[in-house]
Amino acid sequence: MTEPRVVERFKKRTIWFHWIHTIAFLVLIFTGAILFFPGIGAPAAGGMTRFIHRIAVVIFVAAPLIYFFLKFCILFFAILPKENNFFLSIFSRRIYSKNIL
Repeated sequence: MTEPRVVERFKKRTIWFHWIHTIAFLVLIFTGAILFFPGIGAPAAGGMTRFIHRIAVVIFVAAPLIYFFLKFCILFFAILPKENNFFLSIFSRRIYSKNIL
């Protein structure tokens, strides 16, 4: 009898970036509600809510950009032949010996 195959649905980097993006989104909803609705605006009095909101915006925008940039770099370096590329011949041990992400 054959053993059942394990199919990897998502890579760990995809799962991590998804959760980072989700947490940033939830923080944006919560801090945005505090800043927008006057009834629950008491926590926004010190200005810390605006600061947290702006940090979450940076994470929310940067996470997908970093993900796609890293994914492009991994695919780009995997396509190039190692022996014909000067850059890869210098850094090939670092790139090909370890799983970067």
